[in-house]
This record gives sequence, structure tokens and C-alpha cells, in this order.
Amino acid sequence: MLWSDSKLHEGISGMSEAAAKPQDKKWEKPRIEIGILGLGVVGSGTVALLQNNKAEIERKIGGPFHIKKIAVRNLDKKRGVQVDRSLLTTNASEVIDDPDIDIVCELIGGIEPAREFILRAIKNGKQIVTANKEMIAKEGHELMVEAAARKLDFQFEGSVGGGIPVIQPMKNALSGNQVREVLGIINGTTNYILTRMSREKADFDAVLAEAQAHGYAETNPTSDIGGFDAQYKIAILASIAFTTRINVNDVYVEGITKIARRDIQAAAELGFVVKLVGIARRVDSEQVQVRVHPALLPANHPLASTNDVYNAIMVKGDSVGDVMFYGRGAGAGPTGSAVVGDIMDSCRNLRGGSTGRVGCTCAKTRKVMHIDDVVSRHYLRMHVLDRPRALASIAAVLGDHDISIESVVQKETHTDQAEIVWVTHEAASKSISDAIAVIDKLSAVVSVENWIRVEEKGPNMSQSGTESSAALATVEMPVTDPASFELRIFDPKKIRVFRHGGVPRLTLQDDRSWVKVSVARAFPLSDPNHYIGFLDGNGKDAGLLLDPGLLDGDSRHVVDEELEKRYFVPVVERVLSVKEEFGTIYWIVETDRGEKEIIARNLRDNLMELASSRVILTDVDGNRFEFPDLNKLDNKSQNIIIRNL
Repeated sequence: MLWSDSKLHEGISGMSEAAAKPQDKKWEKPRIEIGILGLGVVGSGTVALLQNNKAEIERKIGGPFHIKKIAVRNLDKKRGVQVDRSLLTTNASEVIDDPDIDIVCELIGGIEPAREFILRAIKNGKQIVTANKEMIAKEGHELMVEAAARKLDFQFEGSVGGGIPVIQPMKNALSGNQVREVLGIINGTTNYILTRMSREKADFDAVLAEAQAHGYAETNPTSDIGGFDAQYKIAILASIAFTTRINVNDVYVEGITKIARRDIQAAAELGFVVKLVGIARRVDSEQVQVRVHPALLPANHPLASTNDVYNAIMVKGDSVGDVMFYGRGAGAGPTGSAVVGDIMDSCRNLRGGSTGRVGCTCAKTRKVMHIDDVVSRHYLRMHVLDRPRALASIAAVLGDHDISIESVVQKETHTDQAEIVWVTHEAASKSISDAIAVIDKLSAVVSVENWIRVEEKGPNMSQSGTESSAALATVEMPVTDPASFELRIFDPKKIRVFRHGGVPRLTLQDDRSWVKVSVARAFPLSDPNHYIGFLDGNGKDAGLLLDPGLLDGDSRHVVDEELEKRYFVPVVERVLSVKEEFGTIYWIVETDRGEKEIIARNLRDNLMELASSRVILTDVDGNRFEFPDLNKLDNKSQNIIIRNL
């Protein structure tokens, strides 16, 4: 048996002194001898490439090479490459301990016995090439230190991204940069599944079965769909990017098993795609983020178009900016290509007497931020009972946890339930998880179906899908359940919160010297001149949200000082009535000063955009209509009162 040879468990005390000495002289042998451990998918791809392109490879490395021995478990197993049977052995020691073999290529996978084999080969003075991501992520540091002490190569390009060259570029061509971020789709199986779910509008289980039938997913797919394969890879990339040893157990991991077809559809409606991503981000000189989880990426994001079994990795450097690596992330050919590239690099180093030039780069110590402290935007999808104030009760919980809402969409179902999809502004993961724990217990909530992080702002989160000088015109009035929405006014000084039904949710948040403005989303305004107005102290329309004088360069903020100088913002204590007259919606409210005020907004130009909204209206004669069927309204029915449903 390959792994049962007793010599593997002997110490290295009997090793020759010459074998343990650093490599420091010019190459004198007639050819470079290669030994390979494992002839599975990757091993077969490696050997096939070495055989097929032998002449070209030898020309490029400056001399001949020879595969001397290949250790396998079963001599009779059918393989993906034709090899001379005399090259095969079930005794790994014939590779590890042969003094003629110069490079040991480990392609068996797993932690043990791979780690023991490599360590022994290093002690015997062999150059190491491996594609073993799990071993590198968990035990790589120890092995690289051993190799560096002997000035031996330790190459592992094939461990991440299949045929995509990313490790060598990060260790060499990009090494002058301080890497700020690595963001990647680094597992082909999960990317294939999510792609097919999106294209075919299919459920997870059906697509997984299809992937297994086509050989894109293992019989036991846990490592892939559970995110662990990507966890190993992002730990490796983060260690190189931030020159620090990343303990793989500190890397947060979440797989794709909870992703439903409806999540992918809802994300698409908002302008996003769902991908399993690996993220490594520098926080400061002492701390980094390293995590793997599903995420909503904008449809126009470079990674969003990475589909099927392809991988893509984006690296952001302080000097180079954004660099993207793209290609097939797994398979005999792609990974075999990376392994052969490493073998060729070691061959050149051997011939030039320069092995061990780039050893372990983990010279610093940085803490990995706990997932609870990671701040991002978030997507929440839940089912609620279709009744008044259901949405408001959820919004209240989110507000109590300091979570501001960027978008909310409510969809009617065929039962007595409704589906609500929320997208929040940036919030800590702990705040979201705590809020979900409370929301899940609300009587109106049937189930919280999913929570997915949102990595970057999506195209449909701003007016007309683009940024503009009127970005604050993303004042959007939810009308799917008029009894449930709330008006929140945060006094810039006191940050007070007031909740009332029947009006849009307006949030003014204090943020240092700025006041950020946002309103829950149901439909976009097509006219940037529309705004939700407030009355100033003299009863004049203040035009708070869209006064150009209050917008800074990127049109995202209202200046606190200007707000304080120019406007009195009444705090709504009670909504007295809501009505629509000739295309203008009016909220008659009572303020905290005991005065009645009017909040008015022109809706005539936007009526047709509300056609899909669930609003029942009653005219002055008591007749009920689906809004906005204007054909059913006669002249005396144009005063439409929105009743509390």
C-alpha cells in the first residue's frame, strides 16, 4: 500500500548531512528528476502536460527533465493519462527518499499523510510543489519555514484558483504594493450552482443534483457548498496579501445551502446577483477582515459576470489599483497547468542555483476581525402576515438596533402572507443578528427566510440606476401597505425618533458634521424635482430634501450647519388624515408644537408607476377602487381618501 510503508514513520536522524544542507551551488546533473505523489485528476493533468509539451518545456527551463517515479494507491486504476507502468509504485518512499529525485510534487490532497510526506521530502533536500489548499491553509507555515531554512523552493500556485496565476503575481509582481483588498469567486462548484439557479430559475437541490451528474460537484459536496474549500483559499490569499499568518479557523465561513431561488430573483429585481465570495480586506495596520459567504454584488460589478465553473479574483493595491485574474478554477487541465508552471520555476531555480528565493512572507502579526464587528449593507427577506402595521413593527425593531433602511419592497403572495425584502444601509453584523432574533418573535412575522450581506451599492439603489447631481431624489414613497409605513425625523441635535403610520419613512441621521438622508424604497421617482416638503417656521415650503443649496459635491449629504440655520423641521406627533387631490398627496399632521401642518407631494406624474402596488382607495361616496385605475374615477371622485387598511 502506498501509505503504509514503515519508512515513512522513521525519524530523519539517519538522513545524510548533505541532504539537509542548503542548496547553494550551480546545477551539475544532466537532467532534473521529478517524483510525483498522486495520479488523480490533478496528477493526471500535470503528467499529461509534461508529456505533451516536453520539448517546449525543456527549451524554456534550459535543459532536460524526467519523471522518475509516480506513487499511487492502486496500480490498476484507470487513469486520465497514459503512463509507463514501470513509473508507478505504491511505495511513497521511492519518491520521497530517492536521492536522485530533485523535485517532489505532492498531489494527493488532505492533511495527512501529505504533510508528513512533504516534511520528510524537505528534510531530504527536495524542492516542493503542491496544489494542496487544505494543507497549505492549515499547516503551510510550518512547512514553508522548514523549506526556507534549507533554501528550498516551496511552490503552491495550484492551491488557489486552478489555472489562474495569482499566487506568483502577488508574491512577485505585486509585492511592492500594500494590498488593500482581495475579493474573489474562488469555488467553481458553487459558482456553477448559483449561475444555473439564476439562468434556469431553478431550486438549489435540483441544480446540485445536476452538477453532481455532470461531475461539477463531488458525491459529498460539503467542502464546496459549505464554503470550506473557499475558506482555505481565501486564508492563503490573505496570508500573502497582508504578509501575516492567517489561522484558517479565524476565517468566517458560510455556504450557499440557504440560498433559495426567490433570493436570486429578488436580488435581480434590485439590480444584484448572488455569488459566494471570499473577502480579505485590510482594516488598519493591526487588523484585517477575512471571510467567505454569499453576497449580493451589483449586476455591473466585474465579478458579477463570472459564471459557471469560472473563478475570478480581484486584488486592490495601493499603487497598481485594481487587478483582476480570471479563468477556470478547477480541473485536470487548469490546475495541472499551474502545477507545471511551479515545476518549471523550480527547474530554473535549480539550474541557476537560486532555490528558496521567495520563502514564507508571513512576517507580521495581524488580528482577524470577528464577523460580528464587520460592517456592511444587508439583504433581509421575510414572510409576514398581510395585516396593518406588520412592516412598521419590523422597521421599529431595525431602528431600535440602529439599522437604517435603504430599500424595502413588499410583495403580495397568494395566501394571507406577504413577502418583504429589505436592504439596509451599513450596519454591524451583530446588530443585524440581534435584530433578526427579535423580529423572528414578532407575532406578524411568519419567518425570516434569509439574510445575505451586500458588498457594494447596486445600480437600482439610486434613481434611474445611476448616480447624478440629484442623488437625493431617491426619495421613494412606499405605498404597498399605507397603514404600516412610518415617518422618522431625527433631530440633528437630539436624534429623536417618532413612528407613525400612513406616511413614508424619512430618516435623517447624524454623522459628524453631515446629516445623511434616506427614505425606504418602493418605487423610484422619475422627476428629480419632486421632494417631500416640510414647512418652515413661517409656514413656507422648506423643500428640505432637494434644495440644491444644501447638497455637497457628490449630492449625498445635507450640511448640518445649513440645516440648522435655514430650517425648522416640525416633529410629527400624530397623522390626522391622508388624502389625494388632483394628483397631489397630502398628509395633515399635528406637530410637537400643537400646530396642524400639511406635508404635500405631487404624484400625478407617477401614478402609472404605482400600478403594481397594493393600495385600495375609497372615494367620497364610499366606492372602493384599485389604485390607480383612473378610468373608474369621475369628476366628483377625484378626492381620494387613503383609508387605513
